[in-house]
Amino acid sequence: MEQLLIETFQPQEAKILVESTGKAVYLSGTIMQAGELNKNGRTYQLAEMAQAVTNANNHIKEFGGIFGEADHPATLQINFDRISHVITEMKMDGNNVYGKLKLLDTPMGLIAKELSKTGVRYGVSSRGTGNVRSDGVVEGFTFVTADLVITP
Repeated sequence: MEQLLIETFQPQEAKILVESTGKAVYLSGTIMQAGELNKNGRTYQLAEMAQAVTNANNHIKEFGGIFGEADHPATLQINFDRISHVITEMKMDGNNVYGKLKLLDTPMGLIAKELSKTGVRYGVSSRGTGNVRSDGVVEGFTFVTADLVITP
């Protein structure tokens, strides 16, 4: 049975870097990982993760990015009032998925920008769907977004 999958990286694991270019603020770092047992007892297959990144990049090309939220709900729907950033780039780096996120001038994006000025380090939580086998391997993974979280 397909289920909502939420995976998180602690700030030290995600190694998110903050980059300011004039008024724009970008965060970049590891947002997902394949081939390793994660804290939720699940393992994502490299081929499926790579396909999810390809699909995400097609979406980014077509629509200009993928919206994400500050904190994340336990649903697949991205809520307009919670949008804080847009994912502008995703790529595979070995088993890791690297992402670049642009903080937006939305109410939640402004909060995230202000927090980044204080040196607060974000965690990242991916949202998607898939089937989890009895051995914890995820099959049929579909990526929806990556959200910013303070306490993963």
